[in-house]
Amino acid sequence: MALFRRRRDRLPPAQPPVEDLATATVEVDGLEVDLARVLVGARVAGGGLAVSLYHPLVETLPDESRQLLGRRALAATLGEPVASLVVRELHPAEVTPIDGFDLPALRAFVDGLRR
Repeated sequence: MALFRRRRDRLPPAQPPVEDLATATVEVDGLEVDLARVLVGARVAGGGLAVSLYHPLVETLPDESRQLLGRRALAATLGEPVASLVVRELHPAEVTPIDGFDLPALRAFVDGLRR
């Protein structure tokens, strides 16, 4: 329908995943956060993933900014539409997750689940 098409056309374009996570950064509270230093833990939960996300700066950020860092890191890794569909829970962590892995590994894991 035309009504729905017009609404969709007014939405900002969804963020695609960045190509090189080793050099990518996201901005949070005026800080450039290096995505190469992010570690995650993930488990299947409720038809999606529960993700625990660690970066050394997490403990210095207020709660709201921690969530923002997590959402931006996941959007950069998976692309905004995929992150929204796949990640059901996001938990910023002040310590590295047990058996944590980097963002390229999370991308590969999610790509494998989607096939």
